[in-house]
Amino acid sequence: MSAEKLIHDAADECEWDPDTVVGILAEFIDEFTDPDDFKAFLEARVAEEAVDGYDEDEEEESAGADDY
Repeated sequence: MSAEKLIHDAADECEWDPDTVVGILAEFIDEFTDPDDFKAFLEARVAEEAVDGYDEDEEEESAGADDY
């Protein structure tokens, strides 16, 4: 699920505009997380997603190779 969809879903649920949701999330992050910890978390997730995407591509390629 994309971040944009999550923001819009939250906005719809709370009857707010998406910019308000983003502002509240930014305030929450500033208030309750250490910026360095949050950055490290995001970088780890991006790296994890890249590995998962690479693994899925390999599986699709190997599955297609069986067709020949």
